[in-house]
Parts: sequence; structure tokens; C-alpha cells
Amino acid sequence: EGSLPTKEEIKAAIESINEKQIQISGNKVRIDENQAIITGSFIKAYATDVVIQHIKNKGITDALINAGGSTIFALNDEQHPYWQINIPHPVDNTIWKELRLSNQAFSMSGRKNHFRLIDGKQYGHIINGRTGWPSTHLQTGVIANTAFWSDVLSAAFFASYNLETRLLAELFRQIFSDQFSYYCVAENWNGENIDFNPNLRSNCFQAF
Repeated sequence: EGSLPTKEEIKAAIESINEKQIQISGNKVRIDENQAIITGSFIKAYATDVVIQHIKNKGITDALINAGGSTIFALNDEQHPYWQINIPHPVDNTIWKELRLSNQAFSMSGRKNHFRLIDGKQYGHIINGRTGWPSTHLQTGVIANTAFWSDVLSAAFFASYNLETRLLAELFRQIFSDQFSYYCVAENWNGENIDFNPNLRSNCFQAF
């Protein structure tokens, strides 16, 4: 099962997180010797956007790109107005929601299949860079106009805490002019149904 890091180890890890130490020049990136950039958190979504643009240029108007199950882009035309996406349940192995996705991307972050069990408690795989501790969310999902931003926002919301998530959402809404929808399922979720309409971009579908 492993063991939890000490407060000193967490503090040392947090001190190494500083985006100002990342230097970008053209297509070259330089980071501090104690830092690492994990591209797995966003590179597949970026690749999805590149593929979508490529097939659009080839005249394809109806397609579904599934990047590992956690990021999906639906490309649609008038003959096929949407793709139906099944959202898995945050806890068990059933289908939780059915989502009609049209010319947008959906990304999901979840703890169900990505956690460490320590002293009988699950700890998620995405760490909050401010506290050094895993999020208490069970699952987050984001619909956005690009796969890249849906993936990045989903991970950011998953790493945050309840109040922090709301504040982040409001900040990103100002940046993106409401061009996304999201939901968060917190650890203390009681299993009640969540009613949402993802077609309303200003609508947040949340569970806290």
C-alpha cells in the first residue's frame, strides 16, 4: 500500500513547483533541475485537436476521436448532428450519464481507476500544487471547443478543492468567455442524481 509522505517531503516538493522557472524559446523549453513537465496530462488532447483539424482539411465532416477514453472529440454535420457519449459512474462500473456531444470535446478526470490505497484510504493520482495533497474529488468533466482545453480544465478542476473549484471556474469563465461547461463530483457525494444541460455554455453542472 505504501506510506504517506512527511510534511517536510511535501513542503520540499511544493517549493520545486514554480512556473516562472520554465523558460520557453520557440519550440525549446528549459526547466529547473528539480522540475519535470508531465506531458501525459495534456499531449494526447493536443494531438486530438491536430487530428481533428487534419481530417477537416481533408473534407471529413463526421467523426469521433477517442483519446484513451478520457478525452473525446465529436465532429458532426447536418446529417449526423451529434454523437452519444457514455459517462462512467464515479464509483461503480455502470454508465452514469449519456451525453450528446456535437462539434466539441469532452474530457474527464477520475479517481476510480487511478489511485493509491494507503491505510485503507484512496488517494487520487492528481496532486494539488498548492497543498501538495491529492484532490478529494471523485470525478470531474469538462465540455469545451477544443480537446486541449477540455483536458487541461478537467485536470485543473480535479486537482482543486470544492470552494477553490468554483473560484477557478469563475476565473476561467472570464478568460474563455463562458466557452465551457463542467461538473465536479466531490468525495462526500451522496449519490443523488445530477441534472445538467451541457448545451448551455453558461451552465455549470456540479455536485458538491
